[in-house]
Amino acid sequence: MKRIICCLSVFLMTLTGLFAEDLASGNKVEFGIGSGYVFYGDHSIKDKIDSIGDPSQFVVAGDAAYLIRLNGPVYFCLGADLLFDGHWNGGNHVYVLDYCGDAGFRIYPGIAGLACTVNYCIGRETAFYKLPSPVGDGTESSSWGNGYKFGVAYDFSYNSDGIAPEVGMNFRHMPRGGNESDNIFCVYIRLKK
Repeated sequence: MKRIICCLSVFLMTLTGLFAEDLASGNKVEFGIGSGYVFYGDHSIKDKIDSIGDPSQFVVAGDAAYLIRLNGPVYFCLGADLLFDGHWNGGNHVYVLDYCGDAGFRIYPGIAGLACTVNYCIGRETAFYKLPSPVGDGTESSSWGNGYKFGVAYDFSYNSDGIAPEVGMNFRHMPRGGNESDNIFCVYIRLKK
């Protein structure tokens, strides 16, 4: 866990350094970490998780975004989301990695630091599992899908300079091919510059 936090910190500092000139013009870089819950539409993943019995679970999510000020309270945002959902019991496990890139708009409606985000997403998920026979060991990846993400956040640094926190939550709907789709709820704490 310490390695992950160190890597994420270095990533944030690198982004801030790369975009230092842009940040002076009102554009922003943000990085967040949090947790959430996934409602899987893929029955094969649900069946694999259920076959573990009474598993322990660990969910961690991360996101990063570059916000470009368009006009006043409106920003265009480019970002990426990553979610790790781990289930294990003894030697059996199912680890699901969900990843996507997104683009959309963030609007501050004028209620202090409240921000609303609407994004278009392209992503997929990969499951790594080790289960008893007949399933065994393996890796499965979904097809690439496109979906959407709605978010609400409170930005403590709105209309001010410097590094400040932001808290938020989002809902992401990601089709996985056929009639299956995942619904992902996440809660984040972010740092924004």
